[in-house]
Amino acid sequence: MIKKLSSYLLYKVFGWRLEGEIPRHEPRLIFVCLPHTSYWDFIIAVLVIKAENIKATIYGKDGFYFFPLTLGYKYFRVVPIKRNQKSNFVEQAAKLYADNAPLWTAMAPEGTRSKMNHLKSGYYHLAKTADVPIVPVGIDFTKKCVVFETPRKVLESFELDEQELIKFSQKFKGKRAELGLS
Repeated sequence: MIKKLSSYLLYKVFGWRLEGEIPRHEPRLIFVCLPHTSYWDFIIAVLVIKAENIKATIYGKDGFYFFPLTLGYKYFRVVPIKRNQKSNFVEQAAKLYADNAPLWTAMAPEGTRSKMNHLKSGYYHLAKTADVPIVPVGIDFTKKCVVFETPRKVLESFELDEQELIKFSQKFKGKRAELGLS
């Protein structure tokens, strides 16, 4: 029911499409979704996840994790990240990958919808620590398109990987394009 409704809303009502392949052959990966400029990014991402039957855990800001939103977050597999305190997020998340069980996670590495010129390093350290590939995912509101890149290992340093992802994200226009990475 949710799959059909999400497909109908995403593809028929809103007119979105997908490019690239969802790497269903990869049992463990991290979707790195860019750019993150509006709450609509989350809505489109959840519709894609449900329409395409993607079993991904989404890491999101804990500021929105309160009743009654917690009910929807639990259903949509959203896990809050406490950004204001040292919580060993990378260690905790890496443990989920440790048993080699299939696990897909998704996150927006900007960490905010505000204007940024850099990424947070959590995605990088998680991918490195858990030894899992990342899949850059571009969300383009101008073209109404979600683009899945090929899975890849993170590069040898965060700075190099960050540059690569910023370059990737600049191909896409967020809902509020003026807030995209520069």
